This record gives sequence, C-alpha cells and structure tokens, in this order.
Amino acid sequence: MIDLAEEYKAYDKAVRNYNQTIATLKKESKELYRDDIDKLYEERTKLMREFNRRYGEVMFKKRGNPLKSILQIN
Repeated sequence: MIDLAEEYKAYDKAVRNYNQTIATLKKESKELYRDDIDKLYEERTKLMREFNRRYGEVMFKKRGNPLKSILQIN
C-alpha cells in the first residue's frame, strides 16, 4: 500500500504536467498544435489506465472473483 502511495505521487505529478503542457499548447494555438495535443491526451490516458490497473491489483488482489462464485467456477 505504501508503494502505491509513492506511485500515486509520481502519477499525479505526471498527469499535472500533461495537463499543464496541453493547456499551454491550447493557449498558444489549438489548431497549430492539434496533433501534439491529441498525442499528449493519448499518453495521459495510457498513464491513467496503467495506474488504475495497478491500483486494482493492489486493492483487490486478495478479493476473490465474484463471477467465479456466481457461475460456480473453480
């Protein structure tokens, strides 16, 4: 859990940096930097998904899969 907290700090900083860069590019010229902005959004989304996957692993690794019991699968 402590490792996850440290990962979150790095994740949060990276997301804030993406947001700041996107905002700066939009302010300069949204049309001129459209491709760059789209790429930054994609990278940010990838980072967010990775952190959410990691969070799920840490928080729910000891929980059983409810579908297995519902479907009676061993």
